[in-house]
Formats: sequence, structure tokens, C-alpha cells
Amino acid sequence: MECLVRRLLLLPLPLLVSASCVTGPHYDQHLTSHTDAIDLEVWASEPGAAIEAQCANHYSPWSTFATFTASTTAIVVHGDSVYHGVKNHVVVPLSCWDLDFSPVATYLHFTQTANGHTYGMQTYDQAGLDCLFGRIFTEGPYGPGLDCALKGDLATQIRLLANY
Repeated sequence: MECLVRRLLLLPLPLLVSASCVTGPHYDQHLTSHTDAIDLEVWASEPGAAIEAQCANHYSPWSTFATFTASTTAIVVHGDSVYHGVKNHVVVPLSCWDLDFSPVATYLHFTQTANGHTYGMQTYDQAGLDCLFGRIFTEGPYGPGLDCALKGDLATQIRLLANY
């Protein structure tokens, strides 16, 4: 089945936003191989925010594998401003994959730093993305961005699965 995020790339840019969040990849997204590049859809709530992408496996600490800077140009949706952080094809380092499991797994964590404050970015599973994109037309990015995101310990993590 085609990933929702890939289908949404055909929509106008303002529809792909939420406040300080990662809309791609999603939690439990399954890749064909652990060497596949992933499409990052990251949105910041502050202009020029420093974005850090980290990865880990079950036994390792978080390790930074990419850093980016959010745009300083606002995208305004229902009066709320968001800033495009990244949209790259990035390969998660081999050291971040837990190869002892089938399918193999890695965990991703994204933060934004602006004005001296660092925050974890909200994440979604497939149902959360469906919720977000189903409500953004009528409510804007902030309410649905928080309501539809993962909660608790999973709120700022993405588990990726892949065939070896």
C-alpha cells in the first residue's frame, strides 16, 4: 500500500503542516530495506529553528545523524505560522538499526531548538496522519497537530521497521 505521506506530496504545501512535528516517516512505517532512504517531512514552530534528527536501536543511546535549519519564511494556515524544516532523502546509519530482530528496527527522535529552548517534535502513526490531514482543512495545524499525535512515551519517537 502506498504511504499516505507520499500521496500527500501532491497536495498544496500548506496542507502538509503541523506545529513542530514530523509528518514523515510515521511510527511503524515498514521499509523494504534498512538501507532505503527515508523521506523526512519536518515542520518547526519557530523561524530558523535548528532541527536535529537522532536515531537509536534497543541498546544504544541517541545518536545525531542529521541536522537542518528550518526556513525563516512562514507558511500560514488559518492564521498560524509554521516553518519547513527539511525534506530530504536520508539513509539511517547502520549503527542505529537493531539487526537482531525480524523485521529490523530503529528509533528516530527529532528536536527543534530556537530562542534557547529545545523541544521534541510531535510524531504520528498512520492513523494519526489520517486524523491530522482530515482536520487541518477546517481547524488549522495546531489543534489537530497535538490531538492526532502519538501520546506518552511515544510522543516524540518514530519506530521504523525494515527487511534486512
